[in-house]
Amino acid sequence: GDRRRFDVRVDMICGDASATPTWDRDYWAARTVVHILSAEPGWSPPSSCAHSITAQTLRHNEVGGCTTAEWQLVAYVPVEVAAPPSVRDPQGRLPETTLGGVLDSLNRAAPVAAPAAPLSHQPGEVYFKQGAVLPHGLFPGQEWSQQVICPAVFNDTSWGRRRLTSVERAKACDTP
Repeated sequence: GDRRRFDVRVDMICGDASATPTWDRDYWAARTVVHILSAEPGWSPPSSCAHSITAQTLRHNEVGGCTTAEWQLVAYVPVEVAAPPSVRDPQGRLPETTLGGVLDSLNRAAPVAAPAAPLSHQPGEVYFKQGAVLPHGLFPGQEWSQQVICPAVFNDTSWGRRRLTSVERAKACDTP
């Protein structure tokens, strides 16, 4: 059955738009609080007569991240509270981190030759060698099965090829 509780007082609801309950009139009437939802780019926010809606698409590397993932943040603000801020350009691009910042050299990896030092670095780029992602660029979106070339202290070459560990994936997504 319906597990939504209408008798609990909350000040804000945050979450993944794809995991939210049915967007019906009863839902919005019962929850006239701020909602901050994340969604895939291009997700169309359902309307609410009780809320003003603002949506903005962000790229992870433009807000200091190390992946090319994109997502949309949607703010639903109750009409009686205030209008949400208008969509605006970010105040400035934050310095992105690289995949190398999340890699743990103590994980076992198949030995490979050391990659050549990068000749240049372009922000927002993913670099590959023989189908694996190099550590001096970004990680491609959330393609977690993608292999990486990484430091590996237990290999004679000090480099290896493997997939990201669950801890590295969490770090790549800025999970504390």
